[in-house]
Amino acid sequence: MKTFSGILAADLAELTDFQIAVSSDEAAGTTKTLKLTDTEGLAVEGMTYTWTISDALVGETLTATESGYEHPDYAVNAQKVTTELKVAETGENKIEITNTYTRKTNGITVVKTFTGLDILAHIPKDFKIDYSGDEGAAGTLTSEDATKNGYVYTWVIDPAKVGETYTFTESNYANDLYEVTPQVTTTYLVKETDNRVDILNRYTRKVAKVDLQKIVNGNMGDRTADFTFKVSITESDGKTPIVIENVTDEDGVWRKEIKLKHNEIEALGSLPVGAMVTIEELDGTAYTTTVAQDDAEKGEKKSYTFSVPNQDCLVKFTNYRSVEIDTGVRTDVAPYAILMGLAAGAGAIMFARRRRRRIA
Repeated sequence: MKTFSGILAADLAELTDFQIAVSSDEAAGTTKTLKLTDTEGLAVEGMTYTWTISDALVGETLTATESGYEHPDYAVNAQKVTTELKVAETGENKIEITNTYTRKTNGITVVKTFTGLDILAHIPKDFKIDYSGDEGAAGTLTSEDATKNGYVYTWVIDPAKVGETYTFTESNYANDLYEVTPQVTTTYLVKETDNRVDILNRYTRKVAKVDLQKIVNGNMGDRTADFTFKVSITESDGKTPIVIENVTDEDGVWRKEIKLKHNEIEALGSLPVGAMVTIEELDGTAYTTTVAQDDAEKGEKKSYTFSVPNQDCLVKFTNYRSVEIDTGVRTDVAPYAILMGLAAGAGAIMFARRRRRRIA
């Protein structure tokens, strides 16, 4: 009788080399081999296998030696590798062998790397990894629980059963400022040592073209004059220097002065989506200045700060200056009434004189 304790039936089925060799001291060279797959003389109840040897001789000594009982996922306590029994004439002749199996465990180190993000603030806040095992393990790894080292997050799952297959599924990894190539699902078979799962997401910053246009309107607007603008660009947090061409200041902030006449357009370039852009007109104090971004009016202002949108855009500064010109023409009816009155009076006098002449 052989009992397997502490091992899963599916794992026991993997012990294809398990056998018990039974030899007799009275039949030299004769050995019976008992296997888990025997179809005759074997009764199975749960994890207990019982073989019946019907031709044993009274008085002979049987020696049972088991082999092939080790499983790589378990530590096994083999009770009796070799067991002897002297066959008695009466009573029950039984050889009992029990092996106790203990599942091996080890920790899994899960390493998540965010590649291509420009600043730490761009790591998705709600990022998580759900995991499940084919033997029932389950859990969730969140950013709050991670050990953080820059753009690398680390978790440890301990204990994990050796031989169990884990499936890791990540979610909430998107950032609207980037295109991302995720490693959504990862499977891993737990080993006895050195368990590490690497999950890598690659991010590529989106960009959009930003143009600046100057418009001068009004009858006093000078369309031949240069108007000076100062443009500065930082990261989405409004303070972190941004890495693009033409960095001019020691603090790393991108700054540039631009001069534009009426209807001229300056291309600021392909800028990272989400970057903060400040455009300030330095002169034109005699003008009323309004700002528009594409078709959206932003009001009257000399300085405008905005976040680079997810599509190309045009920022327009319009200067207006005008005065009312006096043409000298009045629209008052009083002068016309006086003239009409004088004309009527003159006509009356002439009519009276002619009448007197006729009478005379």
